[in-house]
Amino acid sequence: MKVCVMASAFPTLSETFVLDHITGLIDRGHSVGVVANDDAGEELQQSSVGEYDLRQRTQYTKPPRTRQRQLLDAAKILLTRGPEHPTVFGRILADAAHDPKTVAARTFRVVPFLDGDWDVVHSHFGPVGNKAAALKQYGAFDAPLLTSFHGWGVRRGRQEGGDIYAELFETAELLLANSRETRESLVAFGAPPEKVRVHHVGIDLSRFEYREPEPPDDEVTLLSVGRLVEEKGHADGIRAVHRLVEDDLDVEYRIVGDGSLADDLRDLIERLGIENAVTLCGAKRHEDVRAEMRDADVFFLPSRSEGLGRVLLEAQAIGLPIVATNAGGVSEGVVPGESARLAPAGDVPALASAVREIVDDPEVWGEMAATGRRHVEREFDLEDLNDELVTLYASLT
Repeated sequence: MKVCVMASAFPTLSETFVLDHITGLIDRGHSVGVVANDDAGEELQQSSVGEYDLRQRTQYTKPPRTRQRQLLDAAKILLTRGPEHPTVFGRILADAAHDPKTVAARTFRVVPFLDGDWDVVHSHFGPVGNKAAALKQYGAFDAPLLTSFHGWGVRRGRQEGGDIYAELFETAELLLANSRETRESLVAFGAPPEKVRVHHVGIDLSRFEYREPEPPDDEVTLLSVGRLVEEKGHADGIRAVHRLVEDDLDVEYRIVGDGSLADDLRDLIERLGIENAVTLCGAKRHEDVRAEMRDADVFFLPSRSEGLGRVLLEAQAIGLPIVATNAGGVSEGVVPGESARLAPAGDVPALASAVREIVDDPEVWGEMAATGRRHVEREFDLEDLNDELVTLYASLT
């Protein structure tokens, strides 16, 4: 089977679920091509990018930087490929008549599909799905279109209105939601319920060796992993740790990730005077994140918005007790009250209390860890989920 996977920027350090999707298909003997708007340009890369030679499988569609270059290159494409595909380019030109500035971008975007002959096109994130739906409307491909919705796409729908996905909902054969909460949001946006199916992101359990947790005798190490952006709630986590420090708990809080709020979070740490307790570790590769998890005592997810929280699955697979908010699909990724203590999103005192509750009752750690591992094995095994995905493809082709 020939599968086209569409993404916004590729490859990125944080979107490991996209990499796992691609490499899982390759491992099963399928031919996979990647179409992305741009190279993420990140210095650090997951090891699978090189192991599977994924850059050689990727075509980028971002137009040249200057407007003059865009128009010249777009004109060349129209002259050379237009006669072979008059219907496709005719529809692009007709659609762009209302907004001439879009014609170059749409022309570059269609090129990877002219000779693709794909059996399935699978886009990640709602806004990317919108672009894929437009391409299918132009006739660039007639293969079944699937779009996976994660947190970003749902947030965009809430901010701009669910009707931004109207064409996608009409055009796509299947919409995959990463949680039940995401599915409910898509239906509320106007997606036909029969087109929306929950398909979890999974993890490769062979990479996460379970270890029985050992409650620390002195310092407790909390770990958060996530981009340094507003929805991840790191500021709430830092304020909760400040409360714990004031309550005389010996705590080390490590935050792995990078993003636009890095400077703001550093300023907050300094203002609270907890530089000795909180460390911003920057971005790390997946194998280094696993090492951080093995060295931690409690995994801490203070998100204000979350699709599901893949890092929760990884932490539970290793055997970490969880303290998290109940944002989005988090309660689906854990077993509330058993593998995790959950607090309302944005409730700093409740977050601090949840950490304190676990620290003061070390006898619960073993059962929390065992419950979390069983939950992940049962619901989020990547091998099972990739097999399910291939079955879905076959049912559409």
